Amino acid sequence: MLDVAETLSASKLTLGIARLYSQRTRLQANQPGLTTWSEQDWRERLEDAERLIEAAKALESTDRVLARKSLRRSAEILEWLAGTQVSTSAIPVELLSAAAYQLAGYPARALGLRNATQETTTDSPMLMGFLGGRFAEVHDAITARLGAVLEWEADSENHDTSVNRAITVSSLRAMGVLCSWLRWGDESRLPNAIDALESVSRATLYGVDPYSWMLARLVAETAKSYAESSLRHSLVEYSTVLAEQGDRAVERYARMAYQNGTALAWPSQVRGINRLISGDSFALCTPTGSGKTRVAELAILSGLFGAGHADQTPEEVRPIALYLVPSRALAAEVESTMRRALTGMGAGEVTVTSMYGGGDWGPSDALVDLDKHTVLVSTHEKAEAMIRFLGPDVVRRFSLLVLDEAHTVAFKGNPASLRDAESRSLRLEILVSRLVSRMDRRKSRVVALSAVASGFEDRLARWVSFDKHASAEAIAYRSTRQLVGKLVCEKSGSSKIRYDLLDGQRLKVEHGSDDESPYVPKPFPDHPQAASVRNGKEKWMRAHLLWAAMHFAARSAAGEYRSVLISVPQQPGGYGADFLALLEKDWKSAKVPDYFEKPASGWRQATFDRCLRSCADYFGEESREYRLLLRGIALHHGKMPGIMSRLLVELIQHRIVNIALAKSTLSEGVNLPFETILIPSLRRAGQYLSTREFANLIGRAGRPGVATEGRALVLLSDLKTPGQRGSREAYRDVVDELASHGLDDTSGKTAIGPVSYTH
Repeated sequence: MLDVAETLSASKLTLGIARLYSQRTRLQANQPGLTTWSEQDWRERLEDAERLIEAAKALESTDRVLARKSLRRSAEILEWLAGTQVSTSAIPVELLSAAAYQLAGYPARALGLRNATQETTTDSPMLMGFLGGRFAEVHDAITARLGAVLEWEADSENHDTSVNRAITVSSLRAMGVLCSWLRWGDESRLPNAIDALESVSRATLYGVDPYSWMLARLVAETAKSYAESSLRHSLVEYSTVLAEQGDRAVERYARMAYQNGTALAWPSQVRGINRLISGDSFALCTPTGSGKTRVAELAILSGLFGAGHADQTPEEVRPIALYLVPSRALAAEVESTMRRALTGMGAGEVTVTSMYGGGDWGPSDALVDLDKHTVLVSTHEKAEAMIRFLGPDVVRRFSLLVLDEAHTVAFKGNPASLRDAESRSLRLEILVSRLVSRMDRRKSRVVALSAVASGFEDRLARWVSFDKHASAEAIAYRSTRQLVGKLVCEKSGSSKIRYDLLDGQRLKVEHGSDDESPYVPKPFPDHPQAASVRNGKEKWMRAHLLWAAMHFAARSAAGEYRSVLISVPQQPGGYGADFLALLEKDWKSAKVPDYFEKPASGWRQATFDRCLRSCADYFGEESREYRLLLRGIALHHGKMPGIMSRLLVELIQHRIVNIALAKSTLSEGVNLPFETILIPSLRRAGQYLSTREFANLIGRAGRPGVATEGRALVLLSDLKTPGQRGSREAYRDVVDELASHGLDDTSGKTAIGPVSYTH
């Protein structure tokens, strides 16, 4: 079993598993599959998944890390098998995959699989919802189904004592009890419910279908794991460090998570919550999409309602939680997220406000809002100005400092910027040091968050905690897979995709032909004529860029639009002008993909119209911003007013607009839902992106809970020009380094200052 687990779950894909992924990738892109693929291949990979599940069971008590790796690889194989179905047998591979993901500690992937699965049977949607974590929906469905079954049995002429009916009733009741516990927190019936599901798995052992028994066993084990992996379980001890108001706020928070389908805590979140319980300052360094936002939200609740300052009388001064971010775009997104998550908690008045430009929180608010629990989102520069103006009085109200994108304090190796006082990293270090020195350390803490702090995580932890022995909470956990490749453009208007990395693993099939690699020869039709962007060294590729974005965002077979970020290195306005020329001139009469539908009613229409009006007010109806927005493309840039930025972020978050065009103001740090990221160039300000910058950018690809995989594609061509040769070399270099060090260790060496606290 150990050999099976180590071989099949290794970071390097075996030949058979790599071919399976290639087959699935091609079919998913509506392309012909591998010519050598057969039903025998499908059956062999299914056997691999079964062996991995059995190996995980055997290793659970001796090597839990390897057991979880085995379950994750098994879940991936089963997911990919579902997309390459050649057998006519009804093997529930999607359900088995979702259960394996849950047991491996990847609830977001199980939910993403559930959202991507189209079920046709009556029982499977309910079970898939249970395994995917949509407990509120499942509870309602169970109530209706169980009521119908019991009513049918009550009819004296319809008595049915079959084993199948007994199993159905027992399973429904047990799952209903577990859903109720996740909602209300009543644990009294939970052990009996888990025992009932284990009894069901034993009853199916003697059936004729071995996969029904395997599924029943995995469902029982998953239900048991929910008792430990649920957010409610993690919050039991966390609530002990809160005052009475905090208890009410946490209970409200848990019920909102249940309704939103996020009632399960990810491993990275559990680590963060445990550190919050300790009461100390700390650094949480986990990859993008690992759930750091939840840790920040709970840190704010403990900062506002922690024992010792949350139950003050109304006449006393209420605490402030300061959330520092490096950019206005990230500030707008964080403010919106925190407002949705923390207002209306039923624990007194909480004000979520901002200080990064426009009509923000200011000196008068600091004097007037003394009786309000306040979450203040600010850029570094605005916070520094506030401290200079208001002095230590306002700083003493800070019960919490959340330092987002904390890796920006790392020195980039430019001594001149230090000498000329132009180093943002040095200014950030000075700002945080001043804040911490004036905050009441007995009642306050600092929480640093970073996705790319590889090389100096522990120095970061020592700096924010003032403890020379401190270490960061670092875990290489990622809620979605990361797929990296290149979109190769041809002058004829045709294109092809070659995928190179999956979670830092090379995808080239060893000992196989190029035809067997994850290669999509023609992902979409040739783009129409594009005379408007014909001139210029590489401007002709912008037609490929827009055409690809529209196809990737287009409505799926299930009727859902996908989200796409076009991340440009500089001058997004120039790209916007070329896109308008294509849409309004060259492609005006052409048939383009169905990537956008203007909302016609309800809150979606109201939100879109409000954003349009603001765009017209700020930029005018003839502006690039307005004309692109009318066509379902959000142009975002650093000079955009805060209110306008917030409205655009809201459109993207709610999938009203599905294509965003932006530079680093939106792509670095902002936690927006993009399934695909298109990168037209790796050059910025005359230099190629570093591997760390590239890893941070592609980390934005992936929508936890919506899909299991995020995709990042760099646009290249086969032309022999110096510019394209340099771009191909730069792409090859970052791919080589990512393959060597992994997506979560991109430096290969220790980062340097100015963080220098060592005592």
